[in-house]
Amino acid sequence: MVEYEDGDSEELDWSELEEVLLPMDVTVPLRSISLWILKNRQPQAQAYGSVPKR
Repeated sequence: MVEYEDGDSEELDWSELEEVLLPMDVTVPLRSISLWILKNRQPQAQAYGSVPKR
């Protein structure tokens, strides 16, 4: 899903997304972005799955 600055959003196919990203000359590999997202979400996931100590 792509969310625009004005708050509007839409689902895009990969080919449509490339049309948006290529003019911006984005060269960050998808794998790097995915790993960064997973790394930053990990503490949240651990907090949700934790059991309070008694």
